[in-house]
Amino acid sequence: VYKRYVEKGATKASIKLYQEDRHEILNEVDKYCAASDYTEITLDIVDRMGVKTVEASVFDMIDLICRKKPVKAIEKLNNLFELRTDEIAILGAMTTSFVDMHRCKMAQSQRKDYNRVQKDFEKNANSYRYKKAMNNAYNFSLSSLEDILSLLMKTDISMKSSARDKKQMLYVLVTQIIAKGAR
Repeated sequence: VYKRYVEKGATKASIKLYQEDRHEILNEVDKYCAASDYTEITLDIVDRMGVKTVEASVFDMIDLICRKKPVKAIEKLNNLFELRTDEIAILGAMTTSFVDMHRCKMAQSQRKDYNRVQKDFEKNANSYRYKKAMNNAYNFSLSSLEDILSLLMKTDISMKSSARDKKQMLYVLVTQIIAKGAR
């Protein structure tokens, strides 16, 4: 009966969000049931209603860019804004993801795998982070990643030194990253 009301993938997605505190899963399932009007719990409901870290949400947004889904990537950015996520925190998470991709791109040219990159830079980091960065790095050239890192740095400096609208700056940045485009 349970499987009939939960879309394939929704269970794994919700457990992934709460792997540190499995007791929260019951509360989340109640929330998902209410959000679905007690019909079917879809992956979309879990994605919209599940509490994610800024890093996880930005990670999803960058993954959408890499899969050439710019509209969905902007929707993810909008979701972060709706949740009143700090713009500098979003930028920081984006920078971390692209630095990881750049490291992995460099490792690819030396025929090293993501495990080696993780050991070289952050032994205690989640290996999935580097595995995903390695896969996403295939979508960009080294020069594109370097251009994106430059854009991230310029945006960071601008956000911290001007009174300009930080949300607008992030929209522009994401659009520029999409324009650099995953190959």
